Amino acid sequence: MHPHKQTRILFLLISGTLTLIGGIAEMYRAAKDMLAPAAPAMKGITIPVEMHLVIGVMLVFVGVLLLYLGFRAKWKR
Repeated sequence: MHPHKQTRILFLLISGTLTLIGGIAEMYRAAKDMLAPAAPAMKGITIPVEMHLVIGVMLVFVGVLLLYLGFRAKWKR
């Protein structure tokens, strides 16, 4: 067993899980903003609802990919 390989697998699994959770949160935010009337815009930069949806889908895709790579490396041993 290589200790560095264990660290790499753990990093892939943790980062994949966090990325997946972030993507789901972004998609939830987009759905909530689409269904409920938006609050008055604050001063500063505002991100369109569609952009939250796109970011969420991309984060979910990357999260699933990282989890796949982590589990594949774990099973390969």
